[in-house]
Amino acid sequence: MTSTTIKIIALILMLIDHIAEFIPGIPIWFHWIGRLSAPLFIYTMVWGLHYTHDRRKYLKRIYFFGSAMAVGDLILNNIIKNPYAPITNNIFVMFFLIGVIVSIKEYKKENPIEGKKMMRKFIIFQILSTIICILGMIFVPLRASIMLFSALLPNLIFCEGSFIFVFLGVLMYYFKDTKLNTIKSYGIFCII
Repeated sequence: MTSTTIKIIALILMLIDHIAEFIPGIPIWFHWIGRLSAPLFIYTMVWGLHYTHDRRKYLKRIYFFGSAMAVGDLILNNIIKNPYAPITNNIFVMFFLIGVIVSIKEYKKENPIEGKKMMRKFIIFQILSTIICILGMIFVPLRASIMLFSALLPNLIFCEGSFIFVFLGVLMYYFKDTKLNTIKSYGIFCII
């Protein structure tokens, strides 16, 4: 199966999930089916990260789309009066964080001292980002404003899927080379 086929399947599953999220009265099993989309998207993303010729450019594009989607979500959340559910979906932020963590870990293999410094900076950034996201949520009187802050300052806690799905992405990246390893990594994730 090609990555394009996997992405199309994931898109259809995501659409089914979003129908259940935004239209009242849709059966719960729509959500159950739709929950398969995120792992499929993550799987194709980690392979994209592996095969890209310019990882920095790849991550910049993901960051841009995550930020643009957050702005669009913020506008829609504040234009639509009394929505059934606020729009808080933004998988691009999660993709960006997966890519950053994998890149730091890869860099750490080649340059252990500099890699440790980068990891410390990332941890400090996450602490500051969490504080700013919380303050933004408290002091900015816009519906779902935290999603904008967590996209502009990518945050492990407030991204879609939180640190749990970021962990899945990192796990999938390092176990992607064989089907059996991919199955094992996803199995470990499901058990945890």
